[in-house]
Amino acid sequence: MNGVVTDSFATTLELVHRATQSTVQTVDGLADNEWAKPSVLPGWSRAHVVAHLTNHALGTSRAIHGLRNHQPTPIYDSNEARDLGIDHFATRPPSQLRERFLASVTAVYDALRHLTPDLRAETVQRTPGGQLIAGDELVLMRWREVEIHHADLDAGFTHRDWSPEFVDYLLPIVKLDRAEEVDLDRVHGAPASLAWWLAGRGNGEGLLGELPSLGPWTRRPTPVK
Repeated sequence: MNGVVTDSFATTLELVHRATQSTVQTVDGLADNEWAKPSVLPGWSRAHVVAHLTNHALGTSRAIHGLRNHQPTPIYDSNEARDLGIDHFATRPPSQLRERFLASVTAVYDALRHLTPDLRAETVQRTPGGQLIAGDELVLMRWREVEIHHADLDAGFTHRDWSPEFVDYLLPIVKLDRAEEVDLDRVHGAPASLAWWLAGRGNGEGLLGELPSLGPWTRRPTPVK
């Protein structure tokens, strides 16, 4: 795919839906005493990861609602509000977190289904005055959030369980974003393992070659037409 989904929007949305359903199964399977356990992400518990996925879904939903009503609405009110929201909801009882997560994924799927071609040509702001995100990028962003953070939960699902379509989509992106940090001609391994490492996860387990220490992955903004 060379970093670009070449199938129809509906096909991509179906891939997001499948990834979401798989994540829902994992979240539903967490016992109450497992939510506070560490995730793959430093400083975040599994509850933090679910809280983030929930807030991102709700923020994306409201941004799309704004597009449909010609009322520009950012995904997040601010970076600070995003972080505080994650920390706040991560402290809620597991039953509340689970219920809110399920409601949010239903809301975002319904919102994404209503992204007509005209709306996908519009843009939304990540935060007020911040990064502009093309409407057609919203479904891809959600795909990344769901697939990557599902593995971040460290609850049975790993990057090795990513769909082939997602690996084909993600790998060129993270290669591009890390091009100045890694000599990719000197790193070899399974595509999913390489994508996982370039996304700032793990220490390059299963890879061979010169593996520099990588910090968090920063997504290079997608040019807005």
